[in-house]
Amino acid sequence: MPSKTKQKIIHSRINITLPERTIELIDRVIEKGDFPKQTVCDRSQFINEAVQYYTADCKLMKYKNTPP
Repeated sequence: MPSKTKQKIIHSRINITLPERTIELIDRVIEKGDFPKQTVCDRSQFINEAVQYYTADCKLMKYKNTPP
């Protein structure tokens, strides 16, 4: 039986610039707990999950628009 080992996730710090309105929106969503998974606790996690969702959605749309 294979052992279940957790993969270590490596984080990298980046510096991004966003419009103030976008930051305010992120903060409101996090504060209200409006994010679907209800697990978001900070901006970094919110942005990570948003990027993961967006890229998965883009891949799905690309797959749907690819001719057979």
